[in-house]
Amino acid sequence: MRRPLFFKQPFPVAVAALVIGATAAMGVPALATGEDRVDTHRSVRVAVIPDLVIDSVATPLAGGAIPEVGVPYATKATFKAARGSDAGTAYGLCTKMTVGSDADSVYCTLQLKFDEGSEIAIAVLASVAHEGVTLKQFTGSVIGGTLRFSDSTGNANFSANSDGGYDLMF
Repeated sequence: MRRPLFFKQPFPVAVAALVIGATAAMGVPALATGEDRVDTHRSVRVAVIPDLVIDSVATPLAGGAIPEVGVPYATKATFKAARGSDAGTAYGLCTKMTVGSDADSVYCTLQLKFDEGSEIAIAVLASVAHEGVTLKQFTGSVIGGTLRFSDSTGNANFSANSDGGYDLMF
């Protein structure tokens, strides 16, 4: 019976196994060391999301009052850059979650579509003030983006402005 070739030349086989094991450990340091990987040789460029002014957040597309608790509805609003130039359209799907004495809690997923094609997705539990009550401030989560905003994450801070809309800062 002939012995396989790797038994005749154990040193090259051992070196190859060592190289493969070391390469795998370098490529997956969290598994090899239990620590997070920090890559100091890679530069990641993320576009800065501009501050925006949005007409509304949870106003029904069909007009009228917000539907009852649990009934989903569509929204649409325009937004512009804080410096005044038109920026795009905000589309949303919202559902009233609770009814309060001066405001309702409405869960919305918003898609900000910029005129140049980029998009940002935001999930937010908005506080929608009742008629005659001052608009409330709230914060949502940036859950992603496309094109120049493809690596976007973080907070979306909605602050009421004097025009009856919101200033949106990221």
